[in-house]
Amino acid sequence: MPAEEDHGKAAAHVEEVASVRPFVVTGGRTQGSTDTRLESILEVASQQWVAEKGKSLSPEEAAIVRQIATTYLTVAEVSAHLKLPVGVVKVLVSDLAEAGVLLVHDTMAGGGADSGGPVSREQTLELLESVLNAISQL
Repeated sequence: MPAEEDHGKAAAHVEEVASVRPFVVTGGRTQGSTDTRLESILEVASQQWVAEKGKSLSPEEAAIVRQIATTYLTVAEVSAHLKLPVGVVKVLVSDLAEAGVLLVHDTMAGGGADSGGPVSREQTLELLESVLNAISQL
């Protein structure tokens, strides 16, 4: 039965680490310095920076960069792929964006810098019509 005891201790340790780890990963912060939304699309800003200075990233930051190195993903998708809480990913993405590693593209609904401010009803209808037309062509 010692193997069962070891397994039980390991499971308890994993649960303990999982409950403490997010706090440790973010340094106790619950919000980043920039407003990052769940649907914000992430992109690696400079592959050269990652190659040169990527070793200075934390394991979690490096995992985020690896996830989006060859594709665009949203904050929510990165959170799901890495099995990290969304709040942790938002803080880390904010840090990476501030360091110039990532570009964060807000959606139109976000009213961020990429969208030029609040979205008008006409812009929303235009977008919906173009999506409907694209779907109809499939």
